[in-house]
Amino acid sequence: SHGRFAQFARAIRKAYPGIKIIATMPVKGDVQPDLVDEHFYRTARQFLHETHYFDHFSRKGPKIMVGEWATMQGTPTPDFGAALSD
Repeated sequence: SHGRFAQFARAIRKAYPGIKIIATMPVKGDVQPDLVDEHFYRTARQFLHETHYFDHFSRKGPKIMVGEWATMQGTPTPDFGAALSD
């Protein structure tokens, strides 16, 4: 939960002030990570629809990195549309 994140983040920052904290999902509340590692698994159509997903995010909040993404389309392996989307 977000409350547990705040507890851990405060303790880590107090004991190890040089360590950067990375969260794998956005965090609500006043204690924020240094970086959010987003993971996206979508269809090609969903990726196209979300072209401007980050356009309105605050530039004052944590940095965002998309560490994993994949188009989940085509069976048993992705098709050409998935390759273009990625």
